[in-house]
Amino acid sequence: MSRSNLHHVLRWLTVIALGTTLISCLRTPERQSTLYLLSDDESSALAAGLLNSYEWLHPELVLSSTRVGRVDALNSLASGDVDAILLWMPPQDAALFSTPIGQDLLVVVTNPKNVVTNISEAQLKEILHGQVANWTELNGPDSPISIISSPMETSTELVLEENLLGNTVVSYGARLAPDSSSVITLVSSTASGIGYVPRSLTDDSVQQLSIDGVSPTLENARLRHYRYLAQVVFVSENEPSGSLREFLDWILSSSGQQIVRRYMLGFAD
Repeated sequence: MSRSNLHHVLRWLTVIALGTTLISCLRTPERQSTLYLLSDDESSALAAGLLNSYEWLHPELVLSSTRVGRVDALNSLASGDVDAILLWMPPQDAALFSTPIGQDLLVVVTNPKNVVTNISEAQLKEILHGQVANWTELNGPDSPISIISSPMETSTELVLEENLLGNTVVSYGARLAPDSSSVITLVSSTASGIGYVPRSLTDDSVQQLSIDGVSPTLENARLRHYRYLAQVVFVSENEPSGSLREFLDWILSSSGQQIVRRYMLGFAD
């Protein structure tokens, strides 16, 4: 092949390669921004729902969310490893940017086979303090009550302390689970088990108890008949800007709150 013909072929190959690259760019939208978020275990279901919905609306974004413990989430935010975190209770550090995005219910759960479906608040405190030790004392089966709780530093324990126990603690005889998801798993497999978890994480594997005759429904919580509530918050180091601000604005919009209400009450309900 002559030099002129070779040069002609190379030019055409270059044109074809550039055309293929251009078509590929047109077909695949460029992902321009990545948001890294963490959620505590308690808000993990909501976090997944929000990110899935927002990523479908904004395919140009890369959204990443991981479930960790409350303390780990706050530490990662402080070290700058993530853009924002979702927590089931506001952080104590007033220097952080924090805004409510929803309200979840703290519910008491038992094994579905347990015939006890309602207890009083006083009885709940006695159970958690180890003062009521057998289900027969609550008109239930002759079986020792097995308390299943979360570690002290979890959001669940902080909400329980704020809403019910004050400065007292759960009985040292309680069985400790690593997080609320594990509490649900253990209660569902323990006939005499009782625990307390976010309503948004529950399923048919556990039974939600009424407290003083009030069932833990979203409507009862909205009317404040059921009063054990947790404020779910969006937290960042500073006032959000750019893609993070747009994401937060969407969560607080009517469209975002529709997603929130699939799991819990909206922030203004």
